[in-house]
Amino acid sequence: MTMNTVPPRPFEGKTYSLVGPDGSSDPYFQAIQVFADSILEDTKSKNILDSAGDNSLCHNRLQSLLSTIQTVGNFSNLLPSLRTKFGSYTRNVQHHRESLPFRMRWNKTINMQEERYLTAMLEIELMNRIGVDRFRAAKVRAALLPHCLRDLSADCRSHVSGLDYVCKGCSAVCNVNKMSKILRRHGVMPYIWMNRDLRGILRGLLRRGQTVGIVGVACIPELIRGMRRCRKAGIPVIGVPLDANRCRRWWGQFYPNTVNLGELERLLGAETLLHAAVPISP
Repeated sequence: MTMNTVPPRPFEGKTYSLVGPDGSSDPYFQAIQVFADSILEDTKSKNILDSAGDNSLCHNRLQSLLSTIQTVGNFSNLLPSLRTKFGSYTRNVQHHRESLPFRMRWNKTINMQEERYLTAMLEIELMNRIGVDRFRAAKVRAALLPHCLRDLSADCRSHVSGLDYVCKGCSAVCNVNKMSKILRRHGVMPYIWMNRDLRGILRGLLRRGQTVGIVGVACIPELIRGMRRCRKAGIPVIGVPLDANRCRRWWGQFYPNTVNLGELERLLGAETLLHAAVPISP
């Protein structure tokens, strides 16, 4: 893959950035919630959303919802509507795709099309709505956090404990540390996703027979893929996309990145405060 030798501007991603001119991703999350509300005003869409929440094993229910949204009500042109509302967040996608060498164009994650970014934004919001209640009710909850959010100026002291690496809180400005504190306060055990593959993690969790919920934090292409896998496995999942994709996979080296901590807190909900963060063995 051709790597850009010029450092990105603050919070610029290789393909997308949710951070607006005010330096915050709050407007994006507010906008995607309003957009989802508007398309779910259609009764038929609401019914499909409700049934998808009742039957978590039926992954196709969500696809039915997305198909219905495109064919009913005022949102027959879903993609143009998404492009109008959120195209400013994905303006780098096409340039990135055109710069890829031929050998990288087979990679569906790296070469993800702009329309797939836009529909993934909506799908993440809908999956959060479908899974949030069952996630909050789960007895055991774990978060899979990306190591690209760590403090790049600090010597990370995280160590393997349970499913994967666990933050030791060595840097006060580290976003992994900030997220870990929030998650533990809400009864969610945070892990830095480094060594384990998601399929193996899901297989192990399902074998335990406990009600398990997952929080995912990743760039949009990785997050949507992981959330789909959880959903197919019948595990309630909620997810927060990174503010941009700024890691070595995209740029050839790591650049500082952020995630919207307010959105994370909103999804976790105040009612989870009474639960303890339970470590999960591999």
